[in-house]
Amino acid sequence: MYLIKREDCLKQIRPFIKTDIIKVLTGMRRCGKSAMLELIKAELLENGADETSFICYNFENMSFSKLCNAEALRKDIIKRCRKHKGKLHFFLDEIQEVDGWEKCINSIRVEFDSDIYITGSNSRLLSGELATYLAGRYVEFVVFPFSFKEFSLLNENKSLDRREAFKKYVENNVENAVENNKNEWQEKYENLNNQYIRLAADFDNYRKRQVQEREELLKYGAENTVKKLIE
Repeated sequence: MYLIKREDCLKQIRPFIKTDIIKVLTGMRRCGKSAMLELIKAELLENGADETSFICYNFENMSFSKLCNAEALRKDIIKRCRKHKGKLHFFLDEIQEVDGWEKCINSIRVEFDSDIYITGSNSRLLSGELATYLAGRYVEFVVFPFSFKEFSLLNENKSLDRREAFKKYVENNVENAVENNKNEWQEKYENLNNQYIRLAADFDNYRKRQVQEREELLKYGAENTVKKLIE
């Protein structure tokens, strides 16, 4: 696979390579986060790392679907790493697919001599419990789509003049932006719809309790009235 060496991104990440700080790569879908992981692997190999020390997961791949909760993932990691000595390099792509992933990542950071890289396109990746479990232990790098310079390098073997290349570059970026906005709005709609369903269920339960309590109160009042009349 041919990869454009994205030097602007790499020079930001390099100071943290081989450290125990968790490297979090975020960005919209199809912006090149997975490719950045491959570039980091290549740099590690160039600097003497052993490929057997790479522990890799891509959670968009259905072969990892059984590992999409924190405990199952941790058990699999321990099984894979049990006999390995020295520093381990973890690459976990689209980590937001794993329920409770923050606990798992923090656990392997503590249990192993680790160098951890994770990616995610979900806007909630760095919110909520991440602040609790990983506060002060991670650094975020936002990966953007190709610049025009990078796009030109990727297409340098194609017979495109500069005007045609720029037109194609804009078209690709607009297409990606539309697709990402559609996914973002779909996610917001699903969240709001789920909230509505939960609220509707809560209200229905409340209404039923009110009816039941009113019936019990009327029954209690009627029984007391009859007792007093008999006495």
